[in-house]
Amino acid sequence: VKTREIPLESERTLTVKGRIDRIDIRSDGQLAVLDYKTQRLEQLKKRLDPPGEDVQLPLYAWLVDGPVANASFLSLEKNGKRLESAGLEDDLPTVCEATLDRLATLFNRLYRGAPLPAHGAAESCGYCEMRGLCRKDYWDEPSAP
Repeated sequence: VKTREIPLESERTLTVKGRIDRIDIRSDGQLAVLDYKTQRLEQLKKRLDPPGEDVQLPLYAWLVDGPVANASFLSLEKNGKRLESAGLEDDLPTVCEATLDRLATLFNRLYRGAPLPAHGAAESCGYCEMRGLCRKDYWDEPSAP
């Protein structure tokens, strides 16, 4: 388990912990972070579009605290005879920095008293056991939180 802290306002910090499945050292000395998934490759690619929307890989790359050239999901669902990956390579440092900034901004707002945003992604809400808690079924579509 890797742990690092994101500095916040008022001398607060946000502790980020992650269990990275695999870290490879490439021939050029750069690192590759891999996370095994049982999802299909198409689903994994959707998670990475737009880059940084899903925070798992950028945070894993940041947690390594080294020269990470690539962070990828590795699909364990066999497509033919080989396993396939979907990853972040282009501008990985920029995606990591934007992810850290977004999390710091969100948690700073929460500490200042802003309400916790409800994301309401249709794929997640359909299976969520807490649906009644956020009252998703009663949101007005144009002004959903």
